[in-house]
Amino acid sequence: MVAQAYGDLRKDHRRDRQSIPILSRLLWAHWLLEAAQQGNFSQTTEALPAFAEGNYREWECDPWSWLDTLRRNIDKRREEYLERRNPIEPQFEQGHYRDHTNDFRVSNEISDFLLLDGLSRTVGIPLFSGGGVIGVNLLARHAEKIVISGGAHIELWNRTLAVRSASSESSIAIKSLFSRIGIACASKEVVDTLVPRVLSAVRYWQLELNQGTRDRQRNAISRLRVFLEVLARLVVRVSPAQAKDVFLLAVSLGQLPEIQHVWLSEVLGDLLTHSLKSMPETEQWELLSSALAFPLQLEVICRDFQRWPNPVIDHPNVRDAYAAIDARIAQLIAAVESSNGQSRSAPLLRLLPLAAKADFLTPAERDRLACAIWGNSPEYKVLPETGLLPHALLLLPVMDAERAEALIRAHLYDHGADILEETQKELSSYPSPQILRAIEIYDGIANAATHEGTRLFPNAAQAVALFDRLVIWRPPTAKREGFFQIEGNSRKALAESIGRALSYAIAPALADEAKITSRLDQLTLFDSEIDGAQTALPALVYFSRIDEGSAKAVAKIIQAALRSRDSTQVSYSAIALRKWMDLPESELSAEFKSLISMVIVIIESSRSTGLQQLLWLARALLNGKRLSEEQHKILVEVAPAVFDATDYNNIDPNSPEAVSASTIRAECVRLAQLLREQFPEEQKLTELLARSQADPLPEVRFALNSTK
Repeated sequence: MVAQAYGDLRKDHRRDRQSIPILSRLLWAHWLLEAAQQGNFSQTTEALPAFAEGNYREWECDPWSWLDTLRRNIDKRREEYLERRNPIEPQFEQGHYRDHTNDFRVSNEISDFLLLDGLSRTVGIPLFSGGGVIGVNLLARHAEKIVISGGAHIELWNRTLAVRSASSESSIAIKSLFSRIGIACASKEVVDTLVPRVLSAVRYWQLELNQGTRDRQRNAISRLRVFLEVLARLVVRVSPAQAKDVFLLAVSLGQLPEIQHVWLSEVLGDLLTHSLKSMPETEQWELLSSALAFPLQLEVICRDFQRWPNPVIDHPNVRDAYAAIDARIAQLIAAVESSNGQSRSAPLLRLLPLAAKADFLTPAERDRLACAIWGNSPEYKVLPETGLLPHALLLLPVMDAERAEALIRAHLYDHGADILEETQKELSSYPSPQILRAIEIYDGIANAATHEGTRLFPNAAQAVALFDRLVIWRPPTAKREGFFQIEGNSRKALAESIGRALSYAIAPALADEAKITSRLDQLTLFDSEIDGAQTALPALVYFSRIDEGSAKAVAKIIQAALRSRDSTQVSYSAIALRKWMDLPESELSAEFKSLISMVIVIIESSRSTGLQQLLWLARALLNGKRLSEEQHKILVEVAPAVFDATDYNNIDPNSPEAVSASTIRAECVRLAQLLREQFPEEQKLTELLARSQADPLPEVRFALNSTK
């Protein structure tokens, strides 16, 4: 169409000033033609006629003059937006600053939005041209900059423009305006308007993908990436009934061959995950049949996905609540039989909650699944490859549980020093198979101990051998500068895994005579010297029993961690105190009581670093009757105050506080529920619980329905 219009205008032009409108249209048509053909590598653009080249600047018809004006306006808007975001200007003189918060500004911020909109409508410029081999950005980048620099002060316009300007789910505009805090702050009217529009757009582009030309299909995939991600983010604001409908939509889309595309797998997974979490856990069982029906990766047309979605319902109802799932369970078991290694993990993860629920799987199904995993005549000498952590094999059907457990114990606790020695060699690939193997072992140790269905710990001799080997591990210095960050991240993940194994399984299994000062010193050095080893903080408390000096040393380390600005240190110090609480001598420990007083003071200060974990600890202490009456009263006052302080409208979406705000609010709700049982007359607690039921985010709305 652009080329045809361009040709017509070239025929009709006249060489006088009366032809300025025609020349302007010709130049815009030429500009659009060039832009459209950028996406087709084989095409070339016809040159402008000589009269146009000679006169368009004199006659002021240049399209770039409009585009440059728009760009300058947007750049100015961006500068002013950043100034408003940072109104405090520190002065060189000590203690002096200028506050520009109330500075008078003459601003017409909506002008560039109107210029963009008017230019697009008048000239007929789409934000994107998606008809070629690659999509061509026409005005999308300008639109994106407007959106992330304050927008047009009309919420629906801003969010609509963000969607229109996005070329994929990773667009800055989507991440900015549809962040979790951004969605929480959205008005109900805007959410109620956007959701049906996005659903309609998904249906439209799905039809385009199925019926359009090849170029239109490419464009349809790009648009679906955006609309499915936006829907996945908006779904947290809808009712549970609507969330179920969205989940069912995602399942139906995943069954369509045209949607089984590598570029759509991640957004489809987001849609499944967020819609499932947007309903109470007590209602998720209703979707089990649909979740089981979602195709496995080995069942889709293109199996070369890195992350094909795998929806799992963790809390199924009784078997009689579901009709016609017998055939699907048989298919999932067959998938386990026919696959190996990592590809077995998807069907096993779906079957795991069914196997864990008493009498859900029939005896025949359990026997067949056990044979699918272990073989028909297992010798229990080698762990079957499942892609799951080893302890999961004890949660799934097994013919000889005792021999299976003995094999898993040997795999986790009786391995040699070579596991760690291999991780200290120079990395030859990323991710390193040696480091991944070690992480699998140590995460397996930690999870086998913490999972309520297994609770596996090493024996005393195994615990000593593992402890002495792990605390002396040190990562080597990176030799290649370019790989420093990659190697550092890999070995930090390994240090975190080692710390969790020490904290949750190995230190608790040490015999009293093995808890000596030299081992405490080694553990302290491990914690202090290695990046990521803060996860070993809970292991320290098991050495507080040696003597009074050790208790003081452990308390001092935990005190420092509680004061830290690192949320990981604060969180693991809270876990350490929770484990200390379970030790019988904690009842009389002055150090423990002092640390608990410190925790309550930090909570009262409302410092956000690690606050959710400290509130979780306060709830455990309250349940364990470890708090004084005065501390109870402090929590009664603090819980509503913290809940109000983390109101989403008070949180910068790009700040560290945005990461934990809703989690903190959810912990406030759980703590308030527990406090109200002891203080039923406290109106503030009742009001907090009532307001939480209308919270924009599901983790807060359904906090009391969660199994956490």
